[in-house]
Amino acid sequence: MKKLYAFSLALICAFPAQAGNWDLFPLGQKTVYVDSTQALPSTEQHVVDSVQITGAVRTFYFDRSSMDGSYYGCETIGGTTQQWAFNSYTIDSLVQVSDTVYFHSTFSTTPFFFLPHATVGQSWTVVSTWPGNGYNSITITCSTAGVQTFLGLTDSVKVFSLTPNGSSLGQAPISDHQFVLSKTYGLLAYVPFDQFLYHPANSQFQSREMAGLEIGAITAGYQRPLVSDYFHLAPGDLRSWELHFLPAWIVDPETLEYMEDSITNVVASSDSVVYMFDRTFYHADGAITYHIGLKERYWLPEWMAMLEAPGYGIAFGPGLANGPLGIFISGADLPLVWTAPAHEWLYEPLLSATVERLSLFNGGAMLNTNDCAYTEATDMASDVDIDNWAGVTRLKFSNMNETTQTLLGFRINGIVKGLMTIGIDQPRMMGRTAPSIQPNPARESITFLGLPPGATGQFTIYDGLGRQVMVGTLPTAAISVQGLQPGIYMVQVRYSDRTEMARFVKE
Repeated sequence: MKKLYAFSLALICAFPAQAGNWDLFPLGQKTVYVDSTQALPSTEQHVVDSVQITGAVRTFYFDRSSMDGSYYGCETIGGTTQQWAFNSYTIDSLVQVSDTVYFHSTFSTTPFFFLPHATVGQSWTVVSTWPGNGYNSITITCSTAGVQTFLGLTDSVKVFSLTPNGSSLGQAPISDHQFVLSKTYGLLAYVPFDQFLYHPANSQFQSREMAGLEIGAITAGYQRPLVSDYFHLAPGDLRSWELHFLPAWIVDPETLEYMEDSITNVVASSDSVVYMFDRTFYHADGAITYHIGLKERYWLPEWMAMLEAPGYGIAFGPGLANGPLGIFISGADLPLVWTAPAHEWLYEPLLSATVERLSLFNGGAMLNTNDCAYTEATDMASDVDIDNWAGVTRLKFSNMNETTQTLLGFRINGIVKGLMTIGIDQPRMMGRTAPSIQPNPARESITFLGLPPGATGQFTIYDGLGRQVMVGTLPTAAISVQGLQPGIYMVQVRYSDRTEMARFVKE
């Protein structure tokens, strides 16, 4: 790996890191959880970085720094942080009153709540009013208490069992999971709180297990890559791209173009990395052009916010510019509101190490920095894939048309992966092959069209706020969407070698 450049970021309204007393998420602690139920193991990082105290009520905010518009001068208006207005239904805060911790969701008029100071044998019941659930309540019981060792640390620990008052056909019971709570370091294992309130039969329960933590001078277990680990290209490194254009009109053909980049210089500072490179462009009409001195600039505070956002949380970040020479990261347009799903772990034999990958997407929401108000375009969307080996590996810009720039191969630090000889013998025109969803709009079910023959992988459906509402494996027949609320949904289709996005409207 190349030299790393570290930097610090001030937290707005943050409090010093400190150990709690049966806190679910100790204030200031970075906790990485792994979800082993996914086809590809994935991780989420949770950080409660600020708290508001009003009398006996304490409101704990998650990852406020990632969702903070202060980079653009828009942190607050009249004392109200704008991020909460946009993201009011996602897991952004917990409310503690006395010894009870509450989580509220738009899916139920009654909240999820937890009693961290419960004694052995004590139980309580969480009731959901969501009409699509097969049953409406789950009882949580403190079953055991004692001392355990985990991640090389030893602490007092309580274990809580989960018992539903019914079942749903085809759904593994929540009783297969449990909560495990450390007195000093918070939840060691848990079921996401929103699943107690929204659990129709087509949504499987998941479990989060602690893989690593950092609080003050204490580190244990897995530590996520630094933001600088994602931007370590050096002069002499090479990249090979495919540029896929999908026009809006069905009568127009798809086109493929190819680009080869040679990194010529890198300028790195405490808050940015700039790549300078020369590009050879193989156009759809067979022409070849050469472009000297192109630039990509990455502002690290933006990317730190995006890379450290909790699973399915939001972060302000740069926009994309779709130009004649490819798609570039652009800071000139309005900053976008990105949704950041969980990070994926991919073992890379060439490195004998695990690579961490993140697929970010934007459904058209942006921050107008003139009046610090949100704007949402229903006919625009953007995707970015990034990992801590090759950096940005995929860019997608959608308006009426769709343009996708995918990294086919590279040479980084002398290691070669993928296809490096491109352009001359590659096809330029092709029939339509991108996956699509029918019917669209949909009322009862959807079907994927245009999947590659024999395709296997995983699909995930997100609502307009970036919340995961459904997950399944490919290939698949018709998927029931009757339990979804009306609105716009994003569908992420993940194959073994790439990720595709599509959208549909639920009536």
